Amino acid sequence: MVQPAKFQALQQEMERHLFERREELEGLLLALLSRQHLLLIGPKGAAKSLMIRLLASSIEGAKYFERLLTRFTLPDELFGPVSISALKKDRFSRLTRGYLPEAHFAFLDEIWKANSAILNSLLSLINERLFYNDGEVLQCPLETLMGASAELPQEDALSALYDRFLLRYQVKYIAEDGHLLEMMADARPPVMKSRITLDEIHDAREAVEGVEVDRPLLESIAKIRRRLGAEGLSLSDRRYKESLSIVRSKAWLNGRTYAIEDDLAVLANILWDDPVNEPLVRGFVLDIANPQEKRAREIGDALQVALKNLQGLEAERDRTMAAVEFLSKLRTAKAELQSFRDRMKRRGTETSQIEFQIAETDRYEAQVKRDYLGSE
Repeated sequence: MVQPAKFQALQQEMERHLFERREELEGLLLALLSRQHLLLIGPKGAAKSLMIRLLASSIEGAKYFERLLTRFTLPDELFGPVSISALKKDRFSRLTRGYLPEAHFAFLDEIWKANSAILNSLLSLINERLFYNDGEVLQCPLETLMGASAELPQEDALSALYDRFLLRYQVKYIAEDGHLLEMMADARPPVMKSRITLDEIHDAREAVEGVEVDRPLLESIAKIRRRLGAEGLSLSDRRYKESLSIVRSKAWLNGRTYAIEDDLAVLANILWDDPVNEPLVRGFVLDIANPQEKRAREIGDALQVALKNLQGLEAERDRTMAAVEFLSKLRTAKAELQSFRDRMKRRGTETSQIEFQIAETDRYEAQVKRDYLGSE
């Protein structure tokens, strides 16, 4: 039986190639483990396509389909060309080999650029994994459809398709200058060494389905639902039901056979429709799922703002004084994060997000000492 460590190693290797994309990369693996679909929303040039291609290049034994959609995209480009020989027999049959109906994993870039007729024709394939080809119903092997877009669907008629993307992530440009400089300095195209097979994904999925979700955890989800409802944010019962497949996947990925409240943090990428509401949803979810992680994110955001303010100063004296003050704040923040980590370890909960934030404080400290105080 495949172990979570293999998937963890795959995620860690992808993280080494992509800065500030930890949560999105975890989401891609959760989509694979749960057989759900995922949507990345963000501006052009934010590595949305690269994340998906790195993952796809690591999967062996699977058929992969990719297409950039435009308003001129034709059904032939997604579902295969019409068979000429079949037309001569008054049949309208498509040659699907090498196209979406026969793919295990698929990536549709700029998905909402296509016309509504094209997108609505995807519904049965995404929902039931069925494709209707000249009266013949084909069972499609589609595991996960991954979409990317710089925009949201503008037509109400596309809401059903949008709803089928259970996992949704807002992808932003790299925030921290140090990460940007490292990214620009590395001119080599990323090449993945880690490999995982389609059979291993299937084996892992069987284990995921056996992850225990107890009654108190379900009651925590209901509490989140009530809080969101009080803010006028209502989602379908189906969405809440299917979210459990992601919670189970996150628990398994963290090496457990049972889900805990920490695993509910992933609901922050499920329980919103409008990206404007994502921060509110995340706050409500983390209040219940993991208040320490919420606080750790707030600390990380505050340190990023303070570092940007420091970098914006021009006078050397002002920079020096601000650097000393920043290091003082950094030590306080690091101590608080370490306290969170120790508390979570005693509870036996997953600490990778906290560990990441602590590592960031070490990197900030080295950077500020080097660039503004002349020490190593």
